[in-house]
Amino acid sequence: MELEDVVRLYSATPARRYGLSPTKGALQIGSDADFVLIDQNPLENFKVLYGTGALRYDPATGKSSRIGGINYTIKDGIVYDAKGLLKEVARMVDEAKRRKTTTTQ
Repeated sequence: MELEDVVRLYSATPARRYGLSPTKGALQIGSDADFVLIDQNPLENFKVLYGTGALRYDPATGKSSRIGGINYTIKDGIVYDAKGLLKEVARMVDEAKRRKTTTTQ
């Protein structure tokens, strides 16, 4: 399967199936399209499309490292730093946990 086929399968096909505008999900001039930008090949490992990426084991070192993950999301023409947003959400959760701990003591 070619990458173009994969993109079409997961974009234009569902858009049509769910009755969305014909300009949704198509990669062509004049279409409305949202994108995620990644630095790995999702055809080799779909888990690189997770926001946090995927774990890869290196048998030479005996250690795992995180690869991939969404770098940027483009939604309605606005570019979002996905990794920055994940860090911000983690900070907000930590802050909420601290507030809850201090109010219950």
